[in-house]
Amino acid sequence: MEKYYFDEAQPRLTVGDGVVLLLINGKEETEISGGMPNENSMATTEAVERKVWVYDGVRMETGGMTSEAALTAAAQKMVLAEIEKHDTSSAVNGFILNGQRVWLDKATRVGLMNSTTIAKAMGQSTTTLWLGDVKLVVECDKAIQLLSALEMYALECFNVTAAHKKAVSEMSMVESVLGYDYTVGYPEVLKMSV
Repeated sequence: MEKYYFDEAQPRLTVGDGVVLLLINGKEETEISGGMPNENSMATTEAVERKVWVYDGVRMETGGMTSEAALTAAAQKMVLAEIEKHDTSSAVNGFILNGQRVWLDKATRVGLMNSTTIAKAMGQSTTTLWLGDVKLVVECDKAIQLLSALEMYALECFNVTAAHKKAVSEMSMVESVLGYDYTVGYPEVLKMSV
């Protein structure tokens, strides 16, 4: 949502070209303008107070429909997209290894776990992990421990994301959907060293 400022109170909905502007949490505030200081810190103009209306607002594509159900569905679509974006962001997809923030996608984690398990079964004591352009030679047991911890972290994050999606999908009030904080509940970033 963005902040919108008006000289007078506004209706909750404004419709135009299939897009609805929804304004919520409106409140009247005092805005002060003028009174700009010069190089001697003296005001060069007189400060002027005026009343403004401040709203949280969001533009939603509803095809021009303004029913509560249409608004809620449009808000849910927007927030679910934001949840997906957050889920794939570095805020969720990252861990600290040797002081550096890195990530391994699921396919890479599974592949490394399989190859490390095979290397260990074949009698090798170490395996090589590549994190971007950084080469790490790690004991197989340590690598398996690291990859297991990372997989559990990823699973916990997946569960939190799924719970957020479910919560938003079940909401019936547009304000509840738009006010939902989908960034909470994720596990603390994993910190490991090898």
